[in-house]
Amino acid sequence: TVRSLLGSAVPLRAEDGSVRGSVGAFVDITERSIAERTLADALARFDAFMATTPAIAWVKDAAGRIVYVNSAWQRALGLSEADAIGRREADLRQGELAARLDEIDRRILDTGEPLTAREAHFPSPGDELPRWWRTTRFTFRLQDGSSMLGCVAADVTEQVRTEDALRASERIAREAQHELEQALETTRRTEEKFRQAQKMEAVGRLAGGVA
Repeated sequence: TVRSLLGSAVPLRAEDGSVRGSVGAFVDITERSIAERTLADALARFDAFMATTPAIAWVKDAAGRIVYVNSAWQRALGLSEADAIGRREADLRQGELAARLDEIDRRILDTGEPLTAREAHFPSPGDELPRWWRTTRFTFRLQDGSSMLGCVAADVTEQVRTEDALRASERIAREAQHELEQALETTRRTEEKFRQAQKMEAVGRLAGGVA
């Protein structure tokens, strides 16, 4: 069995300064090394997952400061990790939006209740139209008992735009149907008037024949 040891040694010197030996002590840290490798492997898997997921993810502390953002967040906002860490919403967004997001974050931290919503305040760099995200905010606790706020957001822009286009098509279809019904009603009334006119003409001819 291979063991991991942590060692420390010092030389033993003679009166003339020459080295005549050494004294050392070694501590078996096998279990600690295994735990450290296991943790490193877990962190590597987490980093790989968060770097490749298309979903936005961020973590804030109880004071609202950002402590973690993934690659998708950085691409969506056009900011680097260094630009985000330690910053608050007010440092990254305009007044009213930042205040609203801070209020939502504070409510979730106070209640511990997660919140899922559809939001449109993550415009992509160079995109004239805002992109829509389905966000889920939630709290979790660290070993020291402190609360953190996490958020995961999936891009649903194409779904929203498709839904908007579908609603627009349905509205156009309803308007066209209404116009068609009006046209049919107008045609019906015209036909009715025409039939009435024919009847009156027939009556007139009959009256003329009788006369």
